[in-house]
Formats: sequence, structure tokens, C-alpha cells
Amino acid sequence: MKTGKTLALALGIAAGALVAVVVTGRSGKKIRKQVARKYQEQKNDISQATRLYDDSEAQYI
Repeated sequence: MKTGKTLALALGIAAGALVAVVVTGRSGKKIRKQVARKYQEQKNDISQATRLYDDSEAQYI
């Protein structure tokens, strides 16, 4: 690659990383809390769904 193309590629990647950091604006701790909360919600939803459709006491012939 020529120097100009390499420089343009590097500047594009750096600009994308900068935009991502500026747009998100969250610390790692907040992100981990949010991911953990979403995981708990999904886990609770699944456990509620299994309780609704629990066939453990069904009589099969």
C-alpha cells in the first residue's frame, strides 16, 4: 500500500474509535451493570415461562 492509503486507513480507524468512545460515554462499570441487569431479566423471563409450561406432573400413557 502506498503511504497515503495507509495513513487514510489509520485515520479512519482512529476516527471510528473516537466516535465510538464519545457516543457511548459510559464507564466500564456502568456497562457491566447494564449487561448484568439485562441478563437477570432474561433469566427471570425464562424461569417464569418454564413455570407456566411445567409438565412434570403430567400423566403420560
